Amino acid sequence: MSVKTVLVGTILVLYAVLTFFRVQVFHDDLALWTDAVSKAPCFERPLARIAMAHEALGHKDEAILGWQRLLDLKLDGRCGPR
Repeated sequence: MSVKTVLVGTILVLYAVLTFFRVQVFHDDLALWTDAVSKAPCFERPLARIAMAHEALGHKDEAILGWQRLLDLKLDGRCGPR
């Protein structure tokens, strides 16, 4: 077996393992958008989608907190102009 074949095989296995763990984030809307906010806390869309996901699940208190967090982000300007 050549070094090139081993290297390509190793890379493919690595990508397969990384994909397996990444796919778990997509099991529901709340998990997906929570992950997005953890990576980009100043983006409005993920915050809004978390609030919408809570609404869809009937979690009214969490939804209200999510909308409030979005409003606070827009009003206090801590993430700069958007």
